Amino acid sequence: MYELNQYPDNQRQKKLEDLSDIILEREKIQRDNKEAARLSDLKQKSILRLEVEEELFDKFNRFKKKISKEIFEPLFNDKSEKSKEKFLEVFENILKNRWAFWLDKVKNSIDDIETSQGKNILLNQFD
Repeated sequence: MYELNQYPDNQRQKKLEDLSDIILEREKIQRDNKEAARLSDLKQKSILRLEVEEELFDKFNRFKKKISKEIFEPLFNDKSEKSKEKFLEVFENILKNRWAFWLDKVKNSIDDIETSQGKNILLNQFD
């Protein structure tokens, strides 16, 4: 590749140092490019995961409001307002805990999402 034997010793040493610097710089650039690509990929996956979790949480909140209004509130219509609020709070906490357990159960599916299409497919499964 480089014919260093054609140079005197002092020039050969200088050429080797220059060549070494060039090789190291090229390796650093390649390393930096790979790291930038890795971080970009990680950022994209994290954004997708957060979007999915946010949309699932929104769906859960809509479900919780609907269940509270249609099922829990009618159960306690004959109770005092204070009792009704306490009962509703207990049932909503139960729903929140169930949702947290469910979210843990589907965590691997959420973590496996790599594209917007994958995100949409997963979200459609939970409609």
